[in-house]
Amino acid sequence: MEVDDYKLRNSAREASSYEALGWPKQSRCGDIAVLVTAASVADGVAADVRAWVYRSAAALLIALGALTLATRARTRVVWFKICPVMLAGSAILLLLASFQ
Repeated sequence: MEVDDYKLRNSAREASSYEALGWPKQSRCGDIAVLVTAASVADGVAADVRAWVYRSAAALLIALGALTLATRARTRVVWFKICPVMLAGSAILLLLASFQ
């Protein structure tokens, strides 16, 4: 069985870059959705707390979209190219919901 040297080098480089930054190997982006959902569904949560959860999640989505937009030229994957548009759309919806 032959091992693709290119894939081996890239996977080792990716793993070491995550470890160097202290980040977990898997993405934690789902945590944003869990936090927003919990704030939306929970009874007894004050409206201003819910609004600030929405606003902080929107700010994080905008920051992730800007980072993705800044680095998207390095890939040919279409999903990464439309990701900033999707993140911005989600952030706009959260901001609209936070000011109601």
